[in-house]
Amino acid sequence: MFEIIARAVKNGKHLLAVSVLYFAKSAELAGVKSETLCVRADITSIQLWQELEKRHPKLLAVREQVVLAVRQEYVALGEQRLSLSEGDEVAVIPPLSGGVVPITETSVIIAVSSPHRHDSLEAVKYCIDTLKATVPIWKKEIYESEEPCWKENKECKWAESRLKSKAS
Repeated sequence: MFEIIARAVKNGKHLLAVSVLYFAKSAELAGVKSETLCVRADITSIQLWQELEKRHPKLLAVREQVVLAVRQEYVALGEQRLSLSEGDEVAVIPPLSGGVVPITETSVIIAVSSPHRHDSLEAVKYCIDTLKATVPIWKKEIYESEEPCWKENKECKWAESRLKSKAS
């Protein structure tokens, strides 16, 4: 109780408690699935992320891929103010996978109907190429002989721009 009261004011600024939820790889890196964090109400998304990195330095590994959700609305890391309220929920959302999919099993289903097979095949190709280009798909590959690792699809335009900005 005293710790919460002591943290309620930091550097003369009123702090409020928010609930932070970690998913997938961010939960693995943080070592927790949820926690309460005391922060300023007018914090930016990047400042909030930096607070999380201070608590869990391993989160730095997903900084370029992560998105926050505040009150169930996506927020990219940046300079925008969050205007948090007491008890708000902040989710740390790294690229997600839908679950365990064994090798050779179907992970995407696309249904197309057309009078000609060629048109159907072209439509399926367009759908899968569009999916890969617009959705950052991540998967955790699990091997018998080595440590599991997370991989992203390189076709995603988001991933491409992130990789270019890292190189510059």
